[in-house]
Amino acid sequence: MRSTGKTLTPEQEALSQARKLKKLEAQSAPVKAKKSIELYKRNWVETEQSTTPSVPVLTFRLMTWNMLAQTLVRRDLFPTSDCLRGNQRIGMLIQELMNSAADVICLQEVDRLEVLLPELHAAGYSHIYASGRNKKHGCMVLYRESQFKKIHEETIYYDEETARLDTSGTSQPIGNSFRTKNIGLIVALQSVHSNLGLVVATTHLFWHPRYTYERARQVSILLRNVYRFRNELNQPDWPSYIAGDFNLPPNDAVYTLLAGKPLSELQKQSIMKSSVVHASVDPSVSSSGAPADDEEGGEDPDRVITNARSAVPEDGLLTCLELPKIYEPFVPVRSAYEVGLRGSIQSSQSVFGKRLEGMDIRDLGYFEPMFTSYTYYWQATLDYIFIADPPNFETRVTKVLEPIATEVLEGGLPRSGICASDHVSLIADLALVPSD
Repeated sequence: MRSTGKTLTPEQEALSQARKLKKLEAQSAPVKAKKSIELYKRNWVETEQSTTPSVPVLTFRLMTWNMLAQTLVRRDLFPTSDCLRGNQRIGMLIQELMNSAADVICLQEVDRLEVLLPELHAAGYSHIYASGRNKKHGCMVLYRESQFKKIHEETIYYDEETARLDTSGTSQPIGNSFRTKNIGLIVALQSVHSNLGLVVATTHLFWHPRYTYERARQVSILLRNVYRFRNELNQPDWPSYIAGDFNLPPNDAVYTLLAGKPLSELQKQSIMKSSVVHASVDPSVSSSGAPADDEEGGEDPDRVITNARSAVPEDGLLTCLELPKIYEPFVPVRSAYEVGLRGSIQSSQSVFGKRLEGMDIRDLGYFEPMFTSYTYYWQATLDYIFIADPPNFETRVTKVLEPIATEVLEGGLPRSGICASDHVSLIADLALVPSD
C-alpha cells in the first residue's frame, strides 16, 4: 500500500519527539497560584461567642466551597464572565483555598485533580475524593495533616439508598423522584493532639429548583448516615459538621426540617407538587419537551418539572406527614452563618432576610448570607455549614468570613480578581466547649 505521509529524517523525528515530550511535561506540571494573584478581600466578622468563658477543647477553621467544575463551564451560562478558561481560573481557585488557612475544607464540583492535588498536598493537606456514578466531578474533603488524621470515610449514593429505614426485614422502595447521581461524603477526623475528633460530611444536592421533595429525601438520608457513621465509630462525643451546596434557600422546606420546625402550608405544597416520578426512575414515563438534566444548569430553561408522572403509594415516596418524623431523631442542627451573623459584634448588611420582602429579623434563616451564588442569570443563597453537636459538647461559632456585598457581585461570577467560581466560599472558626 502506498504511503501518502511524508518520511521524516532522523533529525526531524528527534525534534518532533522532543516537542511532544515538552508538551506532555507542560500538561502534567503543577500549576501554581502566582503570588501576583489578588482576590477580593473579605473581612472577618467576630461573634458574641468569641468571648466565651469556657476553655475550648478543640478549635479549627472549616471552609465549604462549590468550585464550579471546569467540565460544566459554558459561555451561554456565564455570558459576562472574564475568566472561564481553565488556565484563567486555576490560579484563582488555588489562591482562594490557600488564603482560607482552613484546617478542614469541604469542596463540591471538583475536577482537574491532577492540577489541584499537587499544590494542596504541598501545602500540607490530605484529601478524600468521591463522585457519583459516571460523573466527571465530585466532592472532596481536605484536612491539614498537622491538625488531623483520617480515621474512616464513607460515600453515600443517594440513588441507591431507601427513603425509609428497613425495620421490618422486607424490601423497601428507594422512594426517589429523580436519579440524580448526587452523593454525600462522610469522613471521621481525629485531632493529632488528643483523642477528640469530628465527623465532617460534604454534599452537593440535586440542582433543579422544583424538586423540593428529592432534596428533602437526600438530606434525610445523609443525616441518618452521619449519625450511624458516628455511632459505629463509638465516638458519641464527636460533633458532626455537614457542609456543602444544598441548592436550596433559607426559606425552603428542607431548611425548616433541619431546624426541627413545623413546615408552613406553602412548604408542604412545594413538597407535594414535587412528589413525582421522573423518567430517570421510571423509563415507562413518556418523554416530551426538554429533558431535566441531572447536571446543574442542564437543559430545562423554564425550570419546570417535565418528563414525570404523579407518584403513587407503590413508588414509596415520603409524605409531608412522614418527613418531619424521619428528621426528628437528628434535628435540630444549627447553621454556622445563621448563628454567627445573628450574634455578630459587627453588623452585616449582606444577609438573606434583607432581600426577602416580609421577612422578620426573628425569622429562621434571616442571617444567612444574602447570596452564595451570583451569576448573570441567577442569584441565590444555596450553601451552608450545619452543626450537629453531641450531648456533652457545644460548638461555638467565634468568627465567620463576611458575605460579599451585592455591589461587588453585580455583573456576575466568575470574575477575575473576585472569585473563580459562581459560588462564594463560606468559612467559620469553630470552638468545641463542654456543654453547660
